[in-house]
Amino acid sequence: MARRARRNAEATASSRRYARVPSRDPAQGPTAFKRSGLCFLKTLDPTLTTSVERGVAHPASDFGAYPTRLLMTFSPALHRRVRARGAALGLAASGAMALCLLLVSPVEARRPPRPTPPPTPVAPTRPMPMPVPPAPPAQAQFICEVPTEAARSVQVAFEEYYSCVQPLAAEWLGAHPQHVPQLEAQYQAWLVARGHDLRDTPEAARYVRRNPVSFEDRPIELSAAQVAALAPNVSAEPARVRGQFERIFVDRQNKRLFLTTEEEGLVSLSIAQRYAYEVEGSSGHSGSKDFFVLDANHAVIEDAGEVGGARDLVVLDISDRENPREVQRLVGALPLASATVAYLSAIPATPPNFEQYRLMRQGKLRFSQCGQPPTVSSHPGVACRPDGSCYVTKAKAQPEIGICERQAIGGQPTLSPRTGMPVEIDAEIMGFGRGGGGVMDRAPSMEAAEPMRRSRERAAAPRAAAPAPRAAQAQAMDDLAGPMPQGGAGGAGSLSQMMRHGNALYVLSATHNQAQGWLTTFDIANPRSPRLRHIIKLDNGPEALQRHDSLLMVAGRDAVMTASVANPLSPRLLGEFRQFCPVNRDPVVVQGTVAYRTIIVDQPRSRCNSRLEVIDLSQPHRPVLRTTVNVHRPRGLAVLGERLFVADEFQGVQVFDLADPVAPQLAATWQIHGVKDLVVSDFDLFALSPNEVQTFDLAPLYQRDADLRELAAQMRGYLTVVRASNMKVGR
Repeated sequence: MARRARRNAEATASSRRYARVPSRDPAQGPTAFKRSGLCFLKTLDPTLTTSVERGVAHPASDFGAYPTRLLMTFSPALHRRVRARGAALGLAASGAMALCLLLVSPVEARRPPRPTPPPTPVAPTRPMPMPVPPAPPAQAQFICEVPTEAARSVQVAFEEYYSCVQPLAAEWLGAHPQHVPQLEAQYQAWLVARGHDLRDTPEAARYVRRNPVSFEDRPIELSAAQVAALAPNVSAEPARVRGQFERIFVDRQNKRLFLTTEEEGLVSLSIAQRYAYEVEGSSGHSGSKDFFVLDANHAVIEDAGEVGGARDLVVLDISDRENPREVQRLVGALPLASATVAYLSAIPATPPNFEQYRLMRQGKLRFSQCGQPPTVSSHPGVACRPDGSCYVTKAKAQPEIGICERQAIGGQPTLSPRTGMPVEIDAEIMGFGRGGGGVMDRAPSMEAAEPMRRSRERAAAPRAAAPAPRAAQAQAMDDLAGPMPQGGAGGAGSLSQMMRHGNALYVLSATHNQAQGWLTTFDIANPRSPRLRHIIKLDNGPEALQRHDSLLMVAGRDAVMTASVANPLSPRLLGEFRQFCPVNRDPVVVQGTVAYRTIIVDQPRSRCNSRLEVIDLSQPHRPVLRTTVNVHRPRGLAVLGERLFVADEFQGVQVFDLADPVAPQLAATWQIHGVKDLVVSDFDLFALSPNEVQTFDLAPLYQRDADLRELAAQMRGYLTVVRASNMKVGR
């Protein structure tokens, strides 16, 4: 009896052991268990064959379980019968299960597992980041009010509602009749521009192909004789101007320098004698900041207005240099850019701003006395305007029909597989956090990389061989006989919110820390009488304007937008580069296919620091960030040839070498406390700070075969304009 009990125990242990042995081949192991379970059930009860075969394919079946669990799964009655007959039948079932498993399982399943050899040590290697392909452009969404024929019940409901709203709106406008014509003109200009936001739509690429942008850039080289001829005379005393300096404009053709100050408004200075500037006169518009010089006789300046916080556009006659005078004022022409109250508990004492007037015309301005707009249950989504026209609100990919407004695009930014951060921020891991340049995770397309490849080839190409030695005097005469290369064009600084193209003047209406803004276009064919033509809504916290050929750059704290001004009086928004850091004060300049932008982060956080950004514009409707360089507190900037100048409020003017346009290399820093904007006119750099203007002679930086770092380190600026706090305007 003891021997029989021992054999039974060994058979039971063997069946359990083989039932647990998995196959080394993951594709064959489960099949072996299924076949062994099927064989076992056929042995016990052949009538279960059909049901078992159906169960084999069931994903919840566990054919690698013990025989008892298998019986409980497929035949509870047979399981109870096995338990009732006792241990003998259970032992026989276990033996049959083991025998079936041995017959149908692969040979590898019956072998003991082989010991795994220890892994061979491999020298650690630095993982190379894999480039992330450019994400497809997100599909924009527009909420459009599509015209429709409404039922009589809907029209009656809205007629009753507007019978309460319209008298209140008329009373409000009646109290300020002088402002209504300007508000109505702005509303009509907005209606014209409602379909001109092409960002993230297929039409943007088609519009760029029909209206290509010229991205030609030119190398600048000077001979030693030309550099000597441009050397300045620094014997004069600086000019003195009252008030803190705000904006700067250099009229290169007429040899005039313009500044706005908090006390004198627009101030004119003559720069006919280099570095010996003379004050001519001032306009007296205290508190004004942004302005633009249209021609030798006219300038425009923004001034405080009364229309709901809007600003006035003032035309100045500057032909009399000693006495600029106002000749035209467009009251409330620059709309207020701030959060607008659309629900009023009472009629305000101040005039409505443009946004409130726009909502009023659309029937969306609400008064507490009239309650909410009606909703007709039988016609959901149908609404009517005060003029009786009705519409249905629909989401569209393009603003085709009706009044449309662009909505924020949903979805998350493209993430880097290396860190999980957005690729725009993750790029700093490539070396930007150490103050150097880097390359984005995005792989540039062939079309985008071609202009940069040509720039690199030009930078790497050997320079022309020097002429054979000759007498120094003869060499100097030959050098002077050649044409002097054209330098900077002057114009407005990079912080300007006004820009001109042809007969069109573009003006930004923006408020600090507000995402909403307006881009207003005026027809200045007659400079003394600008005419409002176009208003388009912006959502990037706009702060500065810059133009390159027919491409207008709108720099903002949330994004950099590109707009085509191929039709100067009707700009179209093409694309944007949106970043994910909370920034402010972010001007931009353009040269070739590359834009350079500075941003300030007041509250630095991980991978969000104040920096210089390099943006590829080879596809104007899809600007792409290429490189960033850390800068302490950058403000304005200017570019000329292969030299980039960045105003750092803490460090001074930083000079970068652009031998590779997408990888600026710091060459030198010129110490100026509080510098905030820069303008290059010819080969003079005007550096504006709140209390002074310093002028730098840039000619040595463009001398042929010169050592940029050595020369830039030795250069110094000349103090040409200083602030005189308690003195009258004068020398």
